[in-house]
Amino acid sequence: LSAESVISWFWHDEFKTISHSQKFFQRFLNEFINYPFK
Repeated sequence: LSAESVISWFWHDEFKTISHSQKFFQRFLNEFINYPFK
């Protein structure tokens, strides 16, 4: 899974509502940041 595919999927499916996208993106960033520590 490449960064580009993640971004395109995020843009296509999650950017329909700004508030939902912000919540999803926050969760995505948290997972991405914490991933090396799991």
